Amino acid sequence: MPTSHDLRAKLTPDVRETEYVHRLEHLKSTLKSAYKMVRENSHKSHATNKRHYDRRAKERSFQIGDIVGYNVE
Repeated sequence: MPTSHDLRAKLTPDVRETEYVHRLEHLKSTLKSAYKMVRENSHKSHATNKRHYDRRAKERSFQIGDIVGYNVE
């Protein structure tokens, strides 16, 4: 996903004085709002997923000398 740094409008001098500038600025503003919403929803989703995982997770404790399985994939 692009960063907000990538959202800077790169305008040539001849385009800066045209009617497209307003449209580009509006698009840039809309994209910033969309990325902010995506970031917020991603954080909310992460928190929800963590709560669901933690509900079923079991605390495990091991002692020195216990035999455990270790899977490397």
